[in-house]
Amino acid sequence: MFHRDLPIEGKIRFQTIKRVTGTESRSTIWRWEQAGKFPKSTRITPRMTVWDAAEVREWLADPVGWAKNGASTEVL
Repeated sequence: MFHRDLPIEGKIRFQTIKRVTGTESRSTIWRWEQAGKFPKSTRITPRMTVWDAAEVREWLADPVGWAKNGASTEVL
């Protein structure tokens, strides 16, 4: 993982996500998001998706613990 590629704050695109997570697969990241195991992305245009850099840094610090702490515990 290359944390130096990750800004402290702001938004990051998939190219940076690939470098810091080590996955080349958009579908893997999407599945992690849907399962609550990775920060949610935001689509800002039809062809551009971004993630919050601070949330990704939290995930990188503890991917397993993030799923427990970052996932919603709200009862619907």
